[in-house]
Amino acid sequence: MPVHSASFVSGSSALVLNPANIALPVYRMNHELTLGSIQGGLHQGISIENSFSELQGFYQDWFLIDPLQAPSMIPADGATGGEHFNMVYHDVMPLGFTRRHSSFTWGISARTRSYNASYQNDGWYSPDQQAISDRRIKQRMLTFHEIGLGYARPLEMVTGWRSGLNTVILGFNSKFIAGGLYADAKYHSRYISDENEEVLHSATMSSVSTGALSESVSQMMNGQESGLAYSSAVSDRSLYEILGYGAGLDVGMTWVIAFGDDTALAPGKNEPLSRNLRLSVSVNDIGAIYYGDEMVHTAGSDSTMMDKPEPSPFVFEGRPGELHRFIDAHPEENEIYQSLEYQEPVEWVQLPTTLNLAGSLHFDRFMLGADARYQFHDYNYFERGWHVRFTSESTVLRFFPIRSSIIFDPGFNPAFQFGAGLDFGYVDLSFDARIVSESGGRMYLREFGVGMVKIRF
Repeated sequence: MPVHSASFVSGSSALVLNPANIALPVYRMNHELTLGSIQGGLHQGISIENSFSELQGFYQDWFLIDPLQAPSMIPADGATGGEHFNMVYHDVMPLGFTRRHSSFTWGISARTRSYNASYQNDGWYSPDQQAISDRRIKQRMLTFHEIGLGYARPLEMVTGWRSGLNTVILGFNSKFIAGGLYADAKYHSRYISDENEEVLHSATMSSVSTGALSESVSQMMNGQESGLAYSSAVSDRSLYEILGYGAGLDVGMTWVIAFGDDTALAPGKNEPLSRNLRLSVSVNDIGAIYYGDEMVHTAGSDSTMMDKPEPSPFVFEGRPGELHRFIDAHPEENEIYQSLEYQEPVEWVQLPTTLNLAGSLHFDRFMLGADARYQFHDYNYFERGWHVRFTSESTVLRFFPIRSSIIFDPGFNPAFQFGAGLDFGYVDLSFDARIVSESGGRMYLREFGVGMVKIRF
């Protein structure tokens, strides 16, 4: 979930969440330059009890592709996790800039994102020899880079307690998108025992991929072992290849209702908002990426007579491109690659469209807010639905804002988000972290966000 809310986000950060808010006079300064805003997360989390030692090699393990990395063996305690979901992502805005005029505001941003999600059912590890055994696994990866140009302006004043103080702001952020590595693979394997105590094995696979991943799958179809196929096709640069082009749009609207002596929205004023209620709605990532001939769609099925296999000795961790290496490590499953066939390419890939509803009450140095996010595109298999968050912020020490939130996912599982910063007006720095608690009491860091430097002038 984004670090900020669609109602109180402002400045350059608002370009990618609610572009209407770039017009909010949160500071007297009219220009804001953001350098190096970073967000990232890992669904399974990083144990806080390990003093962040798990962060060592984190980027190399989860964002880069190691062509020769073999599947991990099941730990000595036999723990596999059963049904397994995972997602890792990073969202980096190395540059953002906004300029607020008296009647409109514009901004520009550069951004890069990568999502890698996976799912595996517990049929790979179940020792129970049932009449029907089911093995399912799937993985989806989406990487893209964008340049956005935002624009926002107040609409006609809304009649309120004081004329000219209650304003509806409408904003747009149009984006040119360069598509990077993309993959979407699904595998389903079934073992059925008949009355003669024989076992029928049937398997189906659908794999859509671009660039280096497409080349590695093609080599596996020709009989190449997965390690050799990956080492010859995949490198650290594979994540940054430009393989497609597209366009997107963010659109947002914010209604600001001023209280008391807050005259920041009055014409001709140049002072920050202090006492107001904000109601916002925004839709992000409306659009798609066109890959054309770079994308290859393969599908196939296999059916043989064999004994039921033993539970898998490997752990599937969901690293980029790991699905094919995991399947290839199982002799009873990897025959599927000999039956794959090329089909018509899939050309368009939808962006991860989301809807944001938010409201926040601001009173001098305190803020209370609530927001809800709905994900239309289930690109990570488990987060489609409503995510709800309740947030508070205090700036008792004006230069040291403190934020805290409780977040509920579509399954109503809670997580806690904490944030702090150093805000000196002209320059500020911020940090946010999302923490979850498992049933055993262990705490895990699941998401983080860092606004490296914001300069206002």
